[in-house]
Amino acid sequence: MEMSELFDLREKVENRVNQYWTYWSVSIFAVCGWMFTESAEKLDGAMSIFIAAGLIVFSLLILAY
Repeated sequence: MEMSELFDLREKVENRVNQYWTYWSVSIFAVCGWMFTESAEKLDGAMSIFIAAGLIVFSLLILAY
């Protein structure tokens, strides 16, 4: 493996990790902020399941990318 290929690989890995952590931190802060505000409606059981399923699906999509 040549040095330029190693640099390209490093950039691709770094880019993917940055995308994942950016998504994860923004989505977690947004969901937590929405859940803990006083003006938001309280979540019932079905809505909690939908939110958890949505976070799992989007996490898997980011990892598959």
